[in-house]
Amino acid sequence: MRKRSRITVKLLQDKTKDEDRISALPDSLLIEILSHLPETKYAIRTSTLSKRWIHLWTYIHTLNFQCGHESTQFESQVKNWICYVLNCNVEELYLELFNERLKPEFVLDDFFYTNSCITKLTLGGCVFISTRAICWKKLKNLRIHRAIINEDLIENIQRGSPLLETLELEDCSGYKRLDITSKSVKNLIFNGYLDVEDEDNYTNVIEVNAPNILSLTICGELLLGKLVLLNVASLVNAHLDYSKDMVYNIENEHMLQELILSLQHIKELKIGMTCFKSFFRLEAAGFTFPSNLKVLDSLEAIPDWSDWSDLNGSDLDSITNGDWKELE
Repeated sequence: MRKRSRITVKLLQDKTKDEDRISALPDSLLIEILSHLPETKYAIRTSTLSKRWIHLWTYIHTLNFQCGHESTQFESQVKNWICYVLNCNVEELYLELFNERLKPEFVLDDFFYTNSCITKLTLGGCVFISTRAICWKKLKNLRIHRAIINEDLIENIQRGSPLLETLELEDCSGYKRLDITSKSVKNLIFNGYLDVEDEDNYTNVIEVNAPNILSLTICGELLLGKLVLLNVASLVNAHLDYSKDMVYNIENEHMLQELILSLQHIKELKIGMTCFKSFFRLEAAGFTFPSNLKVLDSLEAIPDWSDWSDLNGSDLDSITNGDWKELE
């Protein structure tokens, strides 16, 4: 049975339960319910209900804690929790710690960089030691969220994760080039770029060199100057569904055009809703789209047409009912 652990720190509301009705459920379902309570302390409190409930909470696979900024022992407590779940040989670990400034502050201990059991790992709000050797022997899926990372760390992750298949970077910063050269990594998700310390995000140029990946997703809010694909020679499928600026900027069309041209060799390229404005302006300017391109083709997918007031009638007429449509 796969062992999972989830540690998250956020303010959640308590939801009361009808104890009599729930008690009639089998243990396996009760454990699943306890694992999804807002905080682990609520699961622990159920041990006072009856003899049957005394040890049920000890089988939960999800640990949820919250702590105020006034707690000086918080960091040491979290490290103890992490040490405990790692010693339990968990296979899935979700660790996200947020503060009001959205800055990563929690420094990962040395013991965290060596693990032979975790297969799926999510880290948010954590501070990495980029020079630390990594040994994640069974890791297949890694998501890093709101962290400052650099090229050395990305290289160490690949070197120490021989089975890594999927890498997702969400709202990370600190790097200028993504060299994804591992032959095991087949899926790259570039989900936003956010540098909370850099007021001049729009001058940043991020280069991606990933010659072995088969799938690429570029999504989220890209607070940067340009994203450039240097080498994605093995790529089969790609999905572009990102937002770049809150206001119109001609560079948005230039970047989308360059991305499309860099991806014209792949089997299938999908353009999502958040790229529609730039897509239609390119179409109106006479840009010839490659035959592998498909666009999301549904009026219902656009939540607020007021944001599209600067598009002309012919642009809007090109959207009809459907799912994905190949360009003719």
